[in-house]
Amino acid sequence: MGRIEASGARAYGHVEYLANSIGPRPSGSKRALRAAKYIREELERYGLEVQMDPFGPLVFSGEARVEVLGNDPMGIEAIPLMFSGATGAGGVVGDLIYLGARPGAGISRMDLSGRIALAGEPPGNPFTAIPRLVRAAADAGAAGVIIHARSGGPKGFSLEAGAGNPPSAFISSDDAFSMLGALASRGRCRVRLRVSARAFESRSSQNVRAFLGPRDGRGRVVICSHYDTVMGSPGANDNGSGVACMLEAARALAEAGHEGGVEFVAFDAEEPHPYCMGSRHYVGSHRDPRAIKCAIAIDMVGVGLRKGNVPALKALYRAGYHRGKVLQTPGRLDSEIIRVSRDLGITLVRLMEVGLSDHVSFLRAGIDASLLRWMDDPFYHTPDDGAANVDPRKLGIMCSIIANSAAILSGSSDRGAGAR
Repeated sequence: MGRIEASGARAYGHVEYLANSIGPRPSGSKRALRAAKYIREELERYGLEVQMDPFGPLVFSGEARVEVLGNDPMGIEAIPLMFSGATGAGGVVGDLIYLGARPGAGISRMDLSGRIALAGEPPGNPFTAIPRLVRAAADAGAAGVIIHARSGGPKGFSLEAGAGNPPSAFISSDDAFSMLGALASRGRCRVRLRVSARAFESRSSQNVRAFLGPRDGRGRVVICSHYDTVMGSPGANDNGSGVACMLEAARALAEAGHEGGVEFVAFDAEEPHPYCMGSRHYVGSHRDPRAIKCAIAIDMVGVGLRKGNVPALKALYRAGYHRGKVLQTPGRLDSEIIRVSRDLGITLVRLMEVGLSDHVSFLRAGIDASLLRWMDDPFYHTPDDGAANVDPRKLGIMCSIIANSAAILSGSSDRGAGAR
């Protein structure tokens, strides 16, 4: 079998449908269910055998709003942090206190009793830094916590489920500037924070699995992506782009008559804490994980604004991240993907960091896995993550890498493919 031809334009059509026609699709929501149905129907259209794999993660639904009270009131749109505490219909009211644009240690030693704490997006890994900030403010007595973006619109992130979190929301940098202006001019600023919040076990979450070639035996190559989004974001790049490339790779391989064993999996529940629940369910349900030769996860591959930016592999699992054990993708998997890219005339760099996505679930189980990503998306986890910001050319490059890597790793091809 020669080169597998893949189309960025076709992939972009999937991005448009997921982001524009469906929109935000938090895990367990009706829109997430629509996305799963769309993915299933597309895979069936390519002639693949499709299996729906339901599971029941703990998920979140809710809404948030901030109001500046007084003679010149101000209403501010907000996104609740997943697994935020609820306020009730009347909200919580308190004096605004600003913890700084880059809050550091020592918050838990402050007296925030009854106040609404406002803080900039904390430095470091947001998956750990944001829950730590919220927990510290709660320990200091804050009645509610508002986090603002360093720039741009509000972002969606998850707090730790079941941690007794205070009412918490995320707002834009512009709205935070307006609030701080009110605080500076008045000397004292009263704020109402309303959060409706419900955590529940999903009855509609499901992974979508499709099979190309033999299902039995050892050596199956898994190509995977997640289709859920954070709250408030249409998720064109995160991760409509990954789903789109997975679908286009499946189409290209099927039409080329590929006969190797490849499984395509679209995961739900990657975004809510404790993260990657769909892929962890998938890996945990295998009686013999050795039946999987390797996995390539695709997450955020349609945007990259850094000058001279190129697509990247994230593969190293840092020490201390999983019970203090160092896990690392064997170099042969990354080397094979990089070799395919080089044959295509594409530079693919290997980053010495893991990223938090579904490949981690495979690494934890001792399965070779890598993550494909295009770095630096300024619209990450925001309402601005729309199809208009996704680059079809980047999708085409990634589709070609994925389709031909899958063909070679599953033993049915010895060549790379071109992007168009």
